Amino acid sequence: MSTKNVSLLPVYLIGFSNFAAMTLLYPVMPPYAAGLGGSVAQVGLVVALQPYVAALTQAPVGLLSDRLGRRLLLLSGIGINIISYFLYLFTSNLGILMAVRAFNGLGNAGFYPAATALVVDIAPQEKRGEALGLFATGTQLGSMAGPALGGILLQNFGYRAPFLASAAIAIAGLLLALTTLKYASAGGAMAPAGKFTLDWLWGRGAIMSLLATLLVQVGVASVIAFLPLYGLEIGINVASVGLIIGTIYIGSVFTRFLAGKMSDRVGRMPVIIFGLSLCTVAAFLFSVLTKAMPLHLAALLFGLGLGSALPACAALIADVAPLRMRGMAMGMNSASFNAGLGLGSTGLGLLAGAAGFARMYLITSAILAAAAVGALVARPRHLEKKK
Repeated sequence: MSTKNVSLLPVYLIGFSNFAAMTLLYPVMPPYAAGLGGSVAQVGLVVALQPYVAALTQAPVGLLSDRLGRRLLLLSGIGINIISYFLYLFTSNLGILMAVRAFNGLGNAGFYPAATALVVDIAPQEKRGEALGLFATGTQLGSMAGPALGGILLQNFGYRAPFLASAAIAIAGLLLALTTLKYASAGGAMAPAGKFTLDWLWGRGAIMSLLATLLVQVGVASVIAFLPLYGLEIGINVASVGLIIGTIYIGSVFTRFLAGKMSDRVGRMPVIIFGLSLCTVAAFLFSVLTKAMPLHLAALLFGLGLGSALPACAALIADVAPLRMRGMAMGMNSASFNAGLGLGSTGLGLLAGAAGFARMYLITSAILAAAAVGALVARPRHLEKKK
């Protein structure tokens, strides 16, 4: 079926609901795991299990969406998430909680590659970056709303309320998908038959897209996972740290659409390099600033860089992937996203423990700077402008 005149608005709204439901549990999961007897290290593992499982499974699940259709994988992902949110109500020990978190990761592995591949299927090539930027804006708005609602529900009504709220929001997204995405049944079957090949994956465009996504997310992990602890060390209370982290998402939300659209005009690589450069400066500022207001400015700068780089990275790998392997390409993009969060949380934690938080941010800045310089030097020039 032709998707020429199909609106992407339902996909954006479904992305919002999925991320709102998922991130609603961000402030809930650590104390919930600790309440089940988890140590600090075990709590970190509980939090990291979801992105780790997603990172390991999103590429093959994305490939399945090329074969079985976007709609089936998208609906299955949402359905697994809904089941997970209800299962959290019955976790009686840490082992069961970890199993449910891993199951929840499979749900996200099903949803995100299929949803982003669907956006790429429908959007005209000359507006691909813009469309992916709008989808990312929807998911980021959900990521802003979810934690705030989760914290309020936990504080006022206890643990059951956030789990039920996540399930309700996800069910709303599922109903919207069932009623509006019937045109997505064909998925990758719309692509012409051809030889299965991974040659495109070893090209500069794909490699640079995946590396840039991973390293930007390592930077995100340095803030989300460790700024609360660093804040206590430099005299900034937890409430203020939460607002600083929120500033990153504010900057990201207001940049993603514009950055995606700009990448359609000037090419993917200039926008990726620009985003990496902003993240580099922001990470350096985190290493030297010790007051809340200046850190808000650093967080805003990081958000602008994050919002610039990620939509352009997603559009770049979609550009270089064969039509019949778009789902796998978007799964690889999402796997890099989650791998960066997981590796950043664990690796930078070891680094901070050995060298301190300030030096950890300084080294993170150096890593991002090296990525920006490498992208500038090795960029595939034939991909800099759209044909």
